Amino acid sequence: MERELIIRSKAGDRYAFSELVRKYYKRVFKTAYLILKNRQDAEDITQTVFLKAYSSITSFNESRSFFPWLHRITKNLSLNLIKRRKMAGEKVKSMAYGEPSIDPLPALPEEMVLREEESQNILNALAELPTQMRDILILKHWKDCSYREISEILSIPIGTVMSRLYYARKKLAETIEETENRGEVRKNEM
Repeated sequence: MERELIIRSKAGDRYAFSELVRKYYKRVFKTAYLILKNRQDAEDITQTVFLKAYSSITSFNESRSFFPWLHRITKNLSLNLIKRRKMAGEKVKSMAYGEPSIDPLPALPEEMVLREEESQNILNALAELPTQMRDILILKHWKDCSYREISEILSIPIGTVMSRLYYARKKLAETIEETENRGEVRKNEM
Protein backbone atom coordinates (compact mmCIF):
# COMPACT_ATOMS: atom_id res chain seq x y z
CA MET A 1 0.00 0.00 0.00
CA GLU A 2 2.72 2.50 0.99
CA ARG A 3 4.82 1.62 -2.05
CA GLU A 4 1.82 2.16 -4.33
CA LEU A 5 1.14 5.57 -2.74
CA ILE A 6 4.78 6.54 -3.26
CA ILE A 7 4.75 5.45 -6.92
CA ARG A 8 1.50 7.36 -7.52
CA SER A 9 2.92 10.41 -5.72
CA LYS A 10 6.03 10.30 -7.90
CA ALA A 11 3.70 10.34 -10.92
CA GLY A 12 2.08 13.55 -9.62
CA ASP A 13 -0.97 12.11 -7.84
CA ARG A 14 -1.64 14.67 -5.10
CA TYR A 15 -4.31 12.51 -3.47
CA ALA A 16 -1.76 9.69 -3.02
CA PHE A 17 0.67 12.11 -1.40
CA SER A 18 -2.05 13.45 0.88
CA GLU A 19 -2.63 9.85 2.03
CA LEU A 20 1.08 9.62 2.92
CA VAL A 21 0.77 12.90 4.83
CA ARG A 22 -2.28 11.60 6.69
CA LYS A 23 -0.45 8.38 7.55
CA TYR A 24 2.74 10.04 8.85
CA TYR A 25 1.70 13.49 10.06
CA LYS A 26 1.52 12.60 13.77
CA ARG A 27 4.85 10.76 13.74
CA VAL A 28 6.61 13.65 11.97
CA PHE A 29 5.06 16.15 14.38
CA LYS A 30 6.10 14.04 17.36
CA THR A 31 9.67 13.84 16.05
CA ALA A 32 9.85 17.61 15.58
CA TYR A 33 8.28 18.28 18.97
CA LEU A 34 10.70 15.97 20.78
CA ILE A 35 13.59 17.94 19.32
CA LEU A 36 12.18 21.48 19.45
CA LYS A 37 10.05 21.30 22.64
CA ASN A 38 7.69 23.87 21.14
CA ARG A 39 4.30 23.07 19.64
CA GLN A 40 4.19 25.95 17.13
CA ASP A 41 7.72 25.28 15.89
CA ALA A 42 6.92 21.58 15.57
CA GLU A 43 3.79 22.36 13.55
CA ASP A 44 5.76 24.70 11.27
CA ILE A 45 8.55 22.16 10.76
CA THR A 46 6.00 19.41 10.08
CA GLN A 47 4.47 21.48 7.29
CA THR A 48 7.92 22.23 5.89
CA VAL A 49 8.87 18.54 6.02
CA PHE A 50 5.92 17.56 3.87
CA LEU A 51 6.51 20.43 1.44
CA LYS A 52 10.12 19.34 1.08
CA ALA A 53 9.12 15.69 0.75
CA TYR A 54 6.56 16.57 -1.93
CA SER A 55 9.08 18.57 -3.94
CA SER A 56 11.68 15.77 -3.64
CA ILE A 57 9.43 12.72 -3.98
CA THR A 58 10.65 11.97 -7.51
CA SER A 59 14.12 11.23 -6.17
CA PHE A 60 12.84 8.88 -3.44
CA ASN A 61 13.59 5.17 -3.89
CA GLU A 62 10.20 3.49 -3.48
CA SER A 63 11.78 0.20 -2.46
CA ARG A 64 12.72 1.83 0.86
CA SER A 65 10.47 2.70 3.80
CA PHE A 66 9.06 6.20 3.73
CA PHE A 67 9.23 7.13 7.41
CA PRO A 68 13.03 6.91 7.85
CA TRP A 69 13.35 9.39 4.98
CA LEU A 70 10.80 11.71 6.60
CA HIS A 71 12.57 11.28 9.94
CA ARG A 72 15.89 12.45 8.47
CA ILE A 73 14.24 15.47 6.86
CA THR A 74 12.46 16.32 10.12
CA LYS A 75 15.58 15.95 12.24
CA ASN A 76 17.70 18.03 9.84
CA LEU A 77 15.14 20.83 9.54
CA SER A 78 14.61 20.92 13.32
CA LEU A 79 18.32 21.02 14.09
CA ASN A 80 18.84 23.71 11.43
CA LEU A 81 16.13 25.83 13.08
CA ILE A 82 17.83 25.47 16.46
CA LYS A 83 21.20 26.36 14.92
CA ARG A 84 19.77 29.47 13.20
CA ARG A 85 18.19 30.62 16.45
CA LYS A 86 21.38 30.10 18.41
CA MET A 87 23.31 32.08 15.82
CA ALA A 88 20.71 34.86 16.09
CA GLY A 89 21.28 34.91 19.86
CA GLU A 90 17.86 33.55 20.82
CA LYS A 91 17.46 31.33 23.85
CA VAL A 92 16.85 27.77 22.75
CA LYS A 93 15.29 25.04 24.86
CA SER A 94 17.25 21.86 25.39
CA MET A 95 17.24 19.46 22.48
CA ALA A 96 17.00 16.50 24.83
CA TYR A 97 14.43 14.04 23.64
CA GLY A 98 11.73 13.18 26.08
CA GLU A 99 8.13 13.63 27.03
CA PRO A 100 6.48 10.25 27.22
CA SER A 101 2.95 10.34 25.88
CA ILE A 102 0.36 11.22 28.49
CA ASP A 103 -2.77 9.17 29.01
CA PRO A 104 -5.69 11.25 27.66
CA LEU A 105 -8.10 10.13 30.40
CA PRO A 106 -8.69 12.70 33.12
CA ALA A 107 -6.94 11.88 36.37
CA LEU A 108 -7.41 12.78 39.98
CA PRO A 109 -4.99 15.42 41.30
CA GLU A 110 -3.03 12.79 43.26
CA GLU A 111 -2.71 10.64 40.13
CA MET A 112 -1.56 13.65 38.12
CA VAL A 113 1.19 14.38 40.64
CA LEU A 114 2.34 10.76 40.59
CA ARG A 115 2.30 10.64 36.78
CA GLU A 116 4.26 13.87 36.55
CA GLU A 117 6.83 12.56 39.02
CA GLU A 118 7.05 9.25 37.14
CA SER A 119 7.43 11.04 33.79
CA GLN A 120 10.14 13.25 35.24
CA ASN A 121 11.99 10.20 36.60
CA ILE A 122 11.88 8.59 33.15
CA LEU A 123 13.09 11.78 31.45
CA ASN A 124 15.92 12.17 33.97
CA ALA A 125 16.98 8.55 33.53
CA LEU A 126 16.72 8.84 29.74
CA ALA A 127 18.95 11.93 29.78
CA GLU A 128 21.62 9.98 31.70
CA LEU A 129 21.82 7.20 29.11
CA PRO A 130 24.47 7.16 26.39
CA THR A 131 23.19 8.77 23.17
CA GLN A 132 23.09 5.46 21.30
CA MET A 133 20.81 3.89 23.92
CA ARG A 134 18.64 6.99 24.29
CA ASP A 135 18.11 7.31 20.53
CA ILE A 136 17.02 3.71 20.05
CA LEU A 137 14.54 3.90 22.95
CA ILE A 138 13.08 7.14 21.63
CA LEU A 139 12.70 5.75 18.13
CA LYS A 140 10.93 2.62 19.39
CA HIS A 141 8.80 3.88 22.27
CA TRP A 142 8.14 7.56 21.60
CA LYS A 143 8.20 7.62 17.81
CA ASP A 144 6.62 4.19 17.34
CA CYS A 145 9.18 3.09 14.74
CA SER A 146 9.31 -0.53 13.66
CA TYR A 147 12.56 -2.50 13.90
CA ARG A 148 12.97 -2.09 10.16
CA GLU A 149 12.53 1.69 10.34
CA ILE A 150 15.00 1.94 13.22
CA SER A 151 17.42 -0.19 11.22
CA GLU A 152 17.19 2.22 8.28
CA ILE A 153 17.35 5.38 10.39
CA LEU A 154 20.42 4.24 12.35
CA SER A 155 21.98 2.27 9.45
CA ILE A 156 22.37 -0.90 11.50
CA PRO A 157 21.08 -4.48 10.97
CA ILE A 158 17.72 -5.43 12.50
CA GLY A 159 19.42 -7.94 14.80
CA THR A 160 21.58 -5.13 16.18
CA VAL A 161 18.44 -3.02 16.69
CA MET A 162 16.86 -5.79 18.80
CA SER A 163 20.05 -6.33 20.79
CA ARG A 164 20.63 -2.62 21.46
CA LEU A 165 16.99 -2.15 22.39
CA TYR A 166 17.19 -4.98 24.92
CA TYR A 167 20.29 -3.51 26.59
CA ALA A 168 18.91 0.04 26.42
CA ARG A 169 15.69 -1.01 28.18
CA LYS A 170 17.69 -2.83 30.82
CA LYS A 171 19.97 0.17 31.37
CA LEU A 172 16.99 2.54 31.49
CA ALA A 173 15.33 0.42 34.20
CA GLU A 174 18.56 0.41 36.22
CA THR A 175 18.98 4.15 35.79
CA ILE A 176 15.37 4.84 36.83
CA GLU A 177 15.89 2.77 39.94
CA GLU A 178 19.13 4.65 40.75
CA THR A 179 17.39 8.00 40.14
CA GLU A 180 14.51 7.04 42.41
CA ASN A 181 16.92 5.84 45.10
CA ARG A 182 18.79 9.18 44.97
CA GLY A 183 15.45 10.96 45.35
CA GLU A 184 14.55 8.85 48.39
CA VAL A 185 17.93 9.61 49.99
CA ARG A 186 17.38 13.36 49.49
CA LYS A 187 13.86 13.15 51.01
CA ASN A 188 15.22 11.31 54.05
CA GLU A 189 17.96 13.92 54.53
CA MET A 190 15.38 16.71 54.82
